[in-house]
Order: sequence, then structure tokens, then C-alpha cells
Amino acid sequence: MGSVTAGDSHSPCFLQVLPNHGLHAAAFFTAFLVSLALSWTVLFFFTRYQCLQGGVLARRGVQRAESKLEPSPFTSAGGVNEDLSLNDQMVDILTSEDPGSMLQALEELEIATLNQADADLEACRTQISKDIIALLLRSLTSGGHLSPQAERRMVLVFRKQFLLLEKEVQEEYDRKMLALTAECDLETKKKTENQYQREMLETEEVEELLKRVSERSAAECRGLLRTLHGLEQEHVRSALALHQEEDFAQAHRQLAIFQRNELHSIFFAQIKSAILKGDLKPEAAKMLLQDYSKLQENVEELMDFFQATKRYHLSKRFGHREYLVQNLQCMETRVQGLLSTAAAQLTQLIQKHERYQPAASHGGATCPPILDIVEQISSSIFWRKR
Repeated sequence: MGSVTAGDSHSPCFLQVLPNHGLHAAAFFTAFLVSLALSWTVLFFFTRYQCLQGGVLARRGVQRAESKLEPSPFTSAGGVNEDLSLNDQMVDILTSEDPGSMLQALEELEIATLNQADADLEACRTQISKDIIALLLRSLTSGGHLSPQAERRMVLVFRKQFLLLEKEVQEEYDRKMLALTAECDLETKKKTENQYQREMLETEEVEELLKRVSERSAAECRGLLRTLHGLEQEHVRSALALHQEEDFAQAHRQLAIFQRNELHSIFFAQIKSAILKGDLKPEAAKMLLQDYSKLQENVEELMDFFQATKRYHLSKRFGHREYLVQNLQCMETRVQGLLSTAAAQLTQLIQKHERYQPAASHGGATCPPILDIVEQISSSIFWRKR
């Protein structure tokens, strides 16, 4: 790593080696960088292997733990999907081409959200009651008041009767929804026919009155009458939709109360049957019923608190969304006012320009640039609206 030179000195053949320090430094840094890169590569693959091995072990442990647990209805992604669906509906409302119907659509979405929240809480309440029954039976077995065979037998009976109850409630719900839908359709048809007949009578009366006015005024009155009829139809449709949602919510609440009472009746009947069969002593049954009643009271208080809290937050969110929609409507009204003012000013500008053009051609005066006039009018509209 140097240069070799030859020359005459004290010996006949003389070799002189001159070291190259730049080449030495370059080789040293190159070797250092290569070794550093290799070290980082080995460390990366080693860490990656350890992470993969730990992830596999963790997944196996989770799978073993999940295999020991029963599936819970609260671990599904239904709530997330519902939130995403509601957010999509809110986006559709905000991007609607008809700003006037935003508040109505927002109210309908709010009612649907509250009804869905009540349904979810009722499902949680029912599942908690079932879990309470299972835990109480297990505590009786662990305390020696109930044999394991009797516990398994009672659990099977409870499970079978709960499934029958759910099936009965679902059938009753479908029947009620079908009846309410038919009733709402009939009411909608009836009110629509009444609205149509009233509109026909009003149109005939207005046509008789418009025979005495000018054609321009008659056209304006007809347009206003059509707008009024459209608003009345929209109001009738929204009122019917809200009434239908309220009827559906009331039917769901009635079925929820029925299911809750039937669940308690099933529990009491099975405890009574266990006492008659000799599987459970009266003292243990009395203690069990006291614990069950106390736990149910706590559950009722807790679920009522959850319901009130959720309704509060939903109402607060609805207030924020309503404020946003109202601001959008105000902005839309302001934009429409600006456009109307600009259209009126431009019409006056065109008329002035048409009147000024013949006078300028006869008098020899120069016509002012129309773009300058438009800019002046636009500036005056902007500062007036501010």
C-alpha cells in the first residue's frame, strides 16, 4: 500500500517503499462501514426472529385463553360498524343538494340513533341477567347447596327456555313491525289523498282569482302556490316518518319489558321446580332469590345511568350537528342573497350600458369599460354584505 521506486545508492539494487496514507484511510473506513452494516443486518434478523417467535407464542396463548371462554356478544364489531354507518349518513346529510331538508334528515337520524342505543342497552341488560343466573347457580354448587348434576340440568333448561323466549320475542317483533308498517302506509295514503284534494281545491280557487290579474302576476302566484304545496307535502311526509319511528320505538320498548319480565318468571319457576324436586333447599333458595333481587336492582340502576348518560351525549352531539347545519343553511342563504343582488345589479348594468351605447354613438362620447363597472358593483356588494 505505497509506491515502489528504484535507484542507485550504496547497493547495486535499491528499492524504496513510500506509504500512501490516503489509501490507508479509505480502506480503513470502507472496512469499518462494511462491518457495521453486517452487524446491523445480523442484529435485525435476530430481533425479527425473536419477535416472530414471541408473536406465535402469544397468539397460541390467546387462542388457548379464548378457547376456554364463551363467545360474548359485546366483543363483536357491530358497534364500530354502526358508528361508521351513522357517520356516513351524517356526511350524506351535509353533502345534500337540498339544504332546506338538512334539519329534517338530521332529526330523523337522531331518532334512529336513540332507538338503536336503547336497543343495544336492552340487549346488554338481557345478557347481564343471564350471566347473573349462571354465576348464582355456580356459587350454589361451589357452596354445596346444589349438586353439579342438578346445576348442569338447570343450565340446560335455562338455555332452552331462553332460546324459546328469544324466538317468541322475535316473532312478536316481526308481527308488530308488519302491522305498524301496514298501518303507517294506510295513514300515509289517506293523508296524501286528503292533501291532494285540498291542493286541487286551492288551485281551482286561485285560478278563478287569477283571471282578473295580469299574466305576469298570475305566473308568480302559480309559482308561489306550487312552492307552498311542495312545502306542505314535505311537512306531511316528515311528520308521518317521525310518527312511524315513535311507534316502532314504543313497540320495541314494550317487547323489551315483556322479555325482561318473562326472563324473571323463567328464573323463579325453575327455582320453584328445583325446590319441589329436592335439588335445592328452601333456605338456600331464599338466599338465592335475595341475591338475585339485589343484583337485579343494581343492574337496573346501572343500566338506567348508562341510558341517561348515552342519551345526554347523543343529545349534545345532535346539538353540535344542528348548529353546524344551521350555519350551513345561513351561509347558503347569504350566498343566495349575494347572487340575487349581483344578478339585479348586473341587470341594471346591462340596461344602463344599452341606454348609454346609442347616446355615445350619436354624441361622440366614449363608452366606459364594462369590466370596470362590474368590478365597482362587485366591490359595493361585497362591502355592503360585510
